[in-house]
Amino acid sequence: MSARQARKVSADIDRQLKEERKREEECIRLLFLGTAESGKSTCLKQMKLIHNGNIVDKDQKGKVLESATAAVNGDTRLGAGMMDAQAWAGVLRTNLFDSLEKILGNVGRHSTGFQSAAASSAAETLLGILGPLRDNVLAPPPDLVDLINTLLADPSVQTTIGNGAKYYLLDSAPRLLQDSATILSPTFVPTNEHILLARLPTSTITETRLTIDGFRFKIYDVNGAHGKRQAWMPFFDFCTAVIYVSAISQFDQPLPEDPTITRLHDSLMVFETVINHPLMAKPAFVLFLNKIDVLKQKLDRGIQVKSTFPDYTGSATQEYEEVCTYFARKFALAIEDKKRKVYIHFTWATSTSQIKTVLKIVQGVIIKLNLAKADLL
Repeated sequence: MSARQARKVSADIDRQLKEERKREEECIRLLFLGTAESGKSTCLKQMKLIHNGNIVDKDQKGKVLESATAAVNGDTRLGAGMMDAQAWAGVLRTNLFDSLEKILGNVGRHSTGFQSAAASSAAETLLGILGPLRDNVLAPPPDLVDLINTLLADPSVQTTIGNGAKYYLLDSAPRLLQDSATILSPTFVPTNEHILLARLPTSTITETRLTIDGFRFKIYDVNGAHGKRQAWMPFFDFCTAVIYVSAISQFDQPLPEDPTITRLHDSLMVFETVINHPLMAKPAFVLFLNKIDVLKQKLDRGIQVKSTFPDYTGSATQEYEEVCTYFARKFALAIEDKKRKVYIHFTWATSTSQIKTVLKIVQGVIIKLNLAKADLL
């Protein structure tokens, strides 16, 4: 290679690197934060569904799709790497089996016990096979659906399901049980609606790339569990925007790591730490007060907000709007800089139609603020 050719190659490489740096600088980096089971990963699934028409990372032929979610650190374990339809089917069945085990373990604690001999017999059979089923989630026995239906016909089981918040039953458990015949079918291929119900804990930091209204987004989802939140810090320094997700329906659910407080108390404390962190002064900040569907159900059943939040002074009928206003005010009071703009939205993350409207507004705000920051407005 001549000196002239070498200079040309070097110049081409420099140009490509410069273009790549420019693309990276123009990319909007969106960070999803929230405590465990807040619904932040479901919000990310919705973004993939709305903008790419799918949630899975691989198509039926195994091809990696453009919107695939991958682990930042290269980890390819289930939950950290690529998820195809079969993998999601396994997750949904595991969620179903876990829910059954929790319900069966709490029938005597949160109800009067089985009211029929058939349900008691079905429960005994299920407890004997749930362990092995977890090792082979893709091949459930054909009589499993009949056992589940027998169990669900017992009033005490329904009472136990209704008290699920007391023993950490998944919010999606009633729907999973209702759809058990479909989920346990040998030919089951999860729909997007099913995948939105799936609970797969975020085991590492993942990155999803999407193009929204012509703008490139890198979206980061992090582990919200206790002991894992120190991994959030490096992302504070370079993110363009943050969406903090808090499940306000968890106002009555004890925190597993500290049962003296609720999951919502924990979420409030984490929010206070995040929003007041010095590195959070610049990014656009959005707060999703999530799981309003579950909140409404709890209020309709008469579960008292005041029992865990004594300073609640709303009406005895606990009107939905006033409860939402109360929780929004609790979060607003945690913000030390009263001039800090935080965009608050009430969300139902598993409802595509509801979250689509909210996300459109939020994405528009983030894009506008990003353009203003770059002096392009």
